[in-house]
Amino acid sequence: LSSAPLSGPARPALRRVRSDTQARASGPVRWRSQYSGTSLAAVVRLLLRAASAESWGLLSDEDAEELQANLRLGALDAVHNQLRSLARAPSGGAADLAQDVSPSAKPQEMDIECPICFDTIQDEDVFIVPCEDEHRLCRSCMRQHVEAVAFPRCPHAKCGYELLEDDVRRACGEGPRLREFQDFLLRRALAQVHGQVACPNPACKNVVICDPERRSRVACDCGHPPFCSKCRQPFHQHVDCGAVGPLRDRWLNWISKGRPEYHGNFEGYTEASQQHQDAVRMAIARHKELEADEEWKSQNCRLCPKCCKPIERTEGCSSMKCGDNYHGGNKQPGCGQAFDWSTALVYKPRVDRNKELPELNCAKLRGAGVKHFFSKCDLCQDMITGPRFRCVHCENFDCCIKCERRLSDEHKAEHVFELIFEPLDPINEDLPVGTEVEVFGLDGAASSLNGVVAKILRYLPDVQMYDLDLPFGGGKPIVPSANVQPAEATNAWEAQEILEKTLAQQEARQFCLNLPVGQRVQVGALDSNPEITNALATIVEYRPGRDYEVSLDSPPEWSCRSCTLLNSAQLTACGACRTSRGSDQGGNVWLEPQHLSPLITEARQVKSLAQKHWVEQEKLVAATLANSSCTTFCLNLPVDQLVQTQVNGQEVFAKVFVFDRWSRCYSLRIENPATTLSQVDPSSVRPLLWAAESPAEQAEELGRRHNEMDKVWEAAKQLHPRLTGIHLGLQVGQWVLFRPLEAQKKSAQIWESTLGRDYTEAEAAEFQRQHGVRPPMKRATDTPRADEEPEVDEIRGVIAKVNVVDGMYSVWNYSVLSLKVAGREGSEIAMKDVRPVLWAESNPEVKAQELIEQHEAELRRLEEATRLEAEVVDCTLDLEVDTVVQVFKPVEMRCKIKAFDRWSGTYTFKSEPRRSTADCMHEHVRPLLVVAASPVEKMQEIRARHEAERSRRERVGKANALAAGAILDLLEGSALELLRGAGTVHEKTEQYIVKSYDRVMGTYSTEAYAWKDIGSSGSTRESKSFVWKVEDPEYVLAPVFWLADDPMVAASEAVSRHAADTKRSQCIAEAEKTAKEWVMGLKQGALVWFGEQRPEIKSVHSYSPEDGTYSLKKTGASASSSAQTVACDRVRPCLREAEDLAQALREREEAHEAELRRLDAARIANGATETAFRSHGGFLGLHPGQIVQLTGEGIWRRPSGDHNGHGKVMAYHPLQRTYDIMLEAMPTLQSISSHNSAHLLPHVRLRDLKPLFFESEDPDAALKAMLEQSEDERERLKVAQEWSEKVKGATLNLPANTLVTLSTDAEDAVYTVFSYIPIFQTYQLDRRVTVYNKDVRAFGNSLSPLSPAIPAASVVPFIWESKDPAAEAQRALDGHAQETQRLAAVEFCRGRVPKEPLALPKGLPVTLLQTVTPVATTWQPPPTGLWGRLQSIGSSLNPFKVAKGCAAGDRAFIKSYGGDGTYTLGILQTESDRRVWLDLVGETGCMKDSATQGLRSAPGVPASALLPMLGAAAKPEDLLKNIIRDHEAEVAILAEVDRLNDQAGGDFLDLPVNTRVSLGKGKGEGIVTRYLPNAGAYIVRVGHEGALQTVLASQVRVQFHGAMDPEQVFASLQPRHDAEVARLARVATVNAMAAGWHRRLPPGTLVELDEAAVPAAQWAQLGHAARLTRLSTVMRATADGAAYDVQIGCWDLSGISSASRVNFAAESVRPVFWNSPDPEHDAGELRRAAGIDDAP
Repeated sequence: LSSAPLSGPARPALRRVRSDTQARASGPVRWRSQYSGTSLAAVVRLLLRAASAESWGLLSDEDAEELQANLRLGALDAVHNQLRSLARAPSGGAADLAQDVSPSAKPQEMDIECPICFDTIQDEDVFIVPCEDEHRLCRSCMRQHVEAVAFPRCPHAKCGYELLEDDVRRACGEGPRLREFQDFLLRRALAQVHGQVACPNPACKNVVICDPERRSRVACDCGHPPFCSKCRQPFHQHVDCGAVGPLRDRWLNWISKGRPEYHGNFEGYTEASQQHQDAVRMAIARHKELEADEEWKSQNCRLCPKCCKPIERTEGCSSMKCGDNYHGGNKQPGCGQAFDWSTALVYKPRVDRNKELPELNCAKLRGAGVKHFFSKCDLCQDMITGPRFRCVHCENFDCCIKCERRLSDEHKAEHVFELIFEPLDPINEDLPVGTEVEVFGLDGAASSLNGVVAKILRYLPDVQMYDLDLPFGGGKPIVPSANVQPAEATNAWEAQEILEKTLAQQEARQFCLNLPVGQRVQVGALDSNPEITNALATIVEYRPGRDYEVSLDSPPEWSCRSCTLLNSAQLTACGACRTSRGSDQGGNVWLEPQHLSPLITEARQVKSLAQKHWVEQEKLVAATLANSSCTTFCLNLPVDQLVQTQVNGQEVFAKVFVFDRWSRCYSLRIENPATTLSQVDPSSVRPLLWAAESPAEQAEELGRRHNEMDKVWEAAKQLHPRLTGIHLGLQVGQWVLFRPLEAQKKSAQIWESTLGRDYTEAEAAEFQRQHGVRPPMKRATDTPRADEEPEVDEIRGVIAKVNVVDGMYSVWNYSVLSLKVAGREGSEIAMKDVRPVLWAESNPEVKAQELIEQHEAELRRLEEATRLEAEVVDCTLDLEVDTVVQVFKPVEMRCKIKAFDRWSGTYTFKSEPRRSTADCMHEHVRPLLVVAASPVEKMQEIRARHEAERSRRERVGKANALAAGAILDLLEGSALELLRGAGTVHEKTEQYIVKSYDRVMGTYSTEAYAWKDIGSSGSTRESKSFVWKVEDPEYVLAPVFWLADDPMVAASEAVSRHAADTKRSQCIAEAEKTAKEWVMGLKQGALVWFGEQRPEIKSVHSYSPEDGTYSLKKTGASASSSAQTVACDRVRPCLREAEDLAQALREREEAHEAELRRLDAARIANGATETAFRSHGGFLGLHPGQIVQLTGEGIWRRPSGDHNGHGKVMAYHPLQRTYDIMLEAMPTLQSISSHNSAHLLPHVRLRDLKPLFFESEDPDAALKAMLEQSEDERERLKVAQEWSEKVKGATLNLPANTLVTLSTDAEDAVYTVFSYIPIFQTYQLDRRVTVYNKDVRAFGNSLSPLSPAIPAASVVPFIWESKDPAAEAQRALDGHAQETQRLAAVEFCRGRVPKEPLALPKGLPVTLLQTVTPVATTWQPPPTGLWGRLQSIGSSLNPFKVAKGCAAGDRAFIKSYGGDGTYTLGILQTESDRRVWLDLVGETGCMKDSATQGLRSAPGVPASALLPMLGAAAKPEDLLKNIIRDHEAEVAILAEVDRLNDQAGGDFLDLPVNTRVSLGKGKGEGIVTRYLPNAGAYIVRVGHEGALQTVLASQVRVQFHGAMDPEQVFASLQPRHDAEVARLARVATVNAMAAGWHRRLPPGTLVELDEAAVPAAQWAQLGHAARLTRLSTVMRATADGAAYDVQIGCWDLSGISSASRVNFAAESVRPVFWNSPDPEHDAGELRRAAGIDDAP
């Protein structure tokens, strides 16, 4: 089969193989790349052999399919083996094939003559031609023949056999001729293949097979530059072949003429544009200043009434004069008019808000200011603004106008550039409302808007124009969308975000169902109301299935329907005729969903809108079906059920307010206009289920309610005759029919005057017709009609209250609305005049039986109660609360008992509406049993309580007589009677309850007995208290026992307590006589007797031993009450509080004698201090609280001359040898002056005071201790003086709480060390402040914080207050020496830190060597409003502004190390941030982890920008070792990583998510977030900002920075790549197998679309990833299965893409399995799901 001619059936077979191969390639296919490792000639030969075998019929159908499959997959070895197996087949055809494949059989030996040279040929020289006749020639002639002819045939004249490659090899051997023949065969074979293209290089013979209908890029192996497959010219990427020539001419014209002219105009335009922007900015600023000035004037100025000049009042009264002050001075220009400020007119702001914008004074420059958002200049790497220069021959090379001149030096000279003045990918359609846009490209008068930044008010989709809002009220022009571009986008990522919002907005316009309340919308075209077309509004309410209520932002004027006057939207009534505005007029309108388009602010909102829309659409379809199924269900619809009914012949929507089960009619609420319909027939009501969550279930529920209501109605109608005469025992809420009392009286009166006898039904009807009422029911046979319609004078009602006592019901007049109102009073109707009805019952049979049983039971109970009431007529004592009684005096009435007073035997009753009550004695009541559930039990209870109370009251009389004089020490809660008056006849008796008894004073604290307020639990008492003395001539106290449960026991106890208290009082009197002289040393709070004639008991407030006086107060007096000072001998002890009198007497005598001895010792000690004072010059080290007296010059510091000079030591100052003294108050002084309160004397000298010992417990010991303390203090001060000079230089590393002073402080204030910051050698100090309270015994030091940045050089240790000054000073010196040594080590280690150190520890402080940029910890919204834009303009004009804490020289902290030589730093920006220096850990020199969490981060800072700070480490040598060790280890790791990066290269497939990759030189690094298998690409998150970018796998290089084990990561990539290659091969096979599956594809199937089916503009709207993958997802199929709704650009089901959903024919959709891990299994599942039976 070497060179089978392509004739006959072989040619279509070859074409079939070629077409199958070309169908798998999207561009030009080179055979070497198709079958790697195989030469082009071998591939062609194999194809020819396969075609020949198929054409000769040597292959079965199965073998042919297997051969075709192997050819598609490029399995050449399998094809070759299959053809060899044909050669070994026994069939004839196979034998012929074997003859071609195998050498010919050897002929019989004979002499042969060469037909060319006629020589006899030896056997070894015979050449047998494998033709049909097997012609023989000599090898010499055959060689010459083969070498002379390009395509040699058999030399025999009549033989046309063409020699094959093996024949030439046998004739000429493996030499040049064979290679030449093979080349000729190849060229001839390729000449027969359609689409061959030869290499333009004359020295190259390569040929490429391409699609002749497409323009393809071809790169030959010979090194020739890539060329076009059509024109064979250098490849042009972006234009067709015919456009290259004109573009070349245009480019040459630009180089020669256009460039100088354009650049000259461009420089002028740039300058003019900048001036224009500056002018706009200055105009905005001036306008704001003018507004601020005018606003200030309106608040602070008023107008002169003559010249209207604004005048400000700075001070003074309201009298003003224009031009100067009212009383002269401050002369200014003015008219001199005098006026009153309060009556002058207020100044009103005058601001022109319609100011025109400054014009751009420059000729229009084509393309100037145009932004090409997705094109970046490859020379300066900036986004292209202005004309764009795109290289025609390069795949992706663009240049901006600024760098265009560099193209001749930095780009190939033969390349042609296309000049693009308008953006190819503009972002100008349906931009969100509020987006700031820049206007460009306008001509004529509108050119003044070019370059202006304005806000979008709305987009007009019908005309593709924008309504803009110019700055400072410059107008609202309408600008075409082609002349605006987003002003906020400064790079491709921001533009991509805006583009996604734009595409999302376009998609969102189709989702108009179930929009949420508050959603912003735009009104579409309205023929009925064109004034609001394209208006913006907000959703107020959504009525499912019907419409929306929207609130218009700018409602139009409304026309009065009476006078046709146009009124403002804010008016609710016409300004002329005052006609009210219609409900469909004004700011809120009702619109159908198809007239509204939602507006979004974020792209992700479209997903929620779409989901709600599709869910609502499916629900409305279900609701439509449900509505048709429940048209007959009209009874008992639930409240708020949406219904449809007719009003005045028109269909209206309403909601059920209530269904009246009695009259079987509805009350409905109509929504628009808001009205209420009553008595609506159910047959005219049709329920609607638009708002139901599950319409089908709701329809079933409505049917169930309808059927149940119908059954209940029929059952109730049949049961009503059984309820005749049933009126007892009805419960609250029972529906009844009743006749009001007035109707009964009127009916009886008229009847008596007319007929006066029984009547027939006809007579009753005639009576009712004449008089309007029915006659009274006199016959027992008079029963209601069967249909239970109420009689004319009968009223429908509901029982509100049952009054069994009076036999009445309180009944509401029934209406359907009254059932919703509770707590109302009804009409009083006799029980016999009502009859129950069953319309409200769900089970009328059960309710009817229950009513009958209740009536019979109630009848029996009433009969029994009436019989038993006669037996309890005299049982009137202690009736239970709520017992119903009949009262006879003072008025006759029936009421309920509220309480029974056991003291007086009277009752108080509960008040009731329309019924007055009064208290009465128990003899005037009689209990009633009609309300008792069990009259027998109630009777027994009443009788038992009466007998018990009667017996108790008899015992009370005996107890009162027994304890008549027992008035002392009564218990709490005892009852007292107070009898006023003299003798045995008392004028008044009062009742009280004992609260407490004061044994000392002999008084009772009581409260009045108020029995009227008592409840069921007993008596309650008033809060007011009364104090009564036991012995008082004006009244008499007597105990009574009316409230006691056991009176005799209580009386016996009272008598016993009275006797005990009397005996104790006698003993106390004897003891007080004995102790009357023992008055010294009484403690505070002790009780004493004071007074000669009438002694009173008082308490000791204070004791002054020096004066021998007591300060006395009344017992129980408050602390602020006044005290009385008396001599000690004028009081005598009171012992009434003593429990043990003998022990109290002994303690009082001992205390008296001890105090006398202490006072003698104190006088001796005070005298001894005079000698010690003269010899030592004063006392040092007195303790706080020591009593002292001012002497010498200190006397002159007293607050007044009559002050005694006594005080207490508050503080001691050893350095100054002074004291702070708090002088005591002098309450005995008559004059009221400042010295009546405590007075502080600071810094009193030693010689100006001396100690006193009157308050010392042991004056002798106190004097000795004071002398010793003074000597010890003198020695301590000498040591402190000696060491204070030595310790002045010890300023470093002082421990916490050390006392220090500042060398720069002139006040000599003392501070406390809070902390020492070793890295800066500074301190944080707290200032000590002495605080004294009013109580001089409570004093101390408080700390007030001071700034922490106090240099150590200005701190001096203060050792004067230390107990051991020498030890304290030595500790300071030792710490200073250690810190000095540590700082020297720090300085030594600082010079040995590696340059650009890597892997620095977390928390290490560093110094910034260059400016860094922090990242905000929270998202900050873009600036809005005019001020926000001005601030953003100011920030952009100041590129050198540096954030606080980020400049070179500032300090920061290491937060983390990135593994690639960069760090994330914690920046110190606020004062609170700088306090983290206090959290440095001395052992490591680093910060605590928790301290750096709240700091603002600055990521990506290189190591070259940092200088480590070692000053915080306790051992800087160890820290340096760790830094060097980690640095060297990291250097080794980075070297290994670089080696792996170089070794790894690129083109890896199926990289794991979060793999770090490099995108090429200058393009940065990123993290893999998604793998796109069909495109061989990745979605990569680039940089710290997190922008997403789609990159081909060939452009990605794996980076191993930060990997824990780079070797292991590298080893895992190759197996994933190989597995992915194998999977993609399987996917390609399965995709080809499933190419014909078009029908019944389920939702969610991943599909590819025919390119011809999708317009190019549709693809252009998608994101880069969607355009690259070109995948889509089936959302749902049409009903007939002939088409699909396909989500274009969506390659998974994780979310809805920003592309549109489009309907495609089923034949243009084919399923693919690029994302399937097991494509064969998933294809089988899809085949079964789609029901495809003929699939292989």
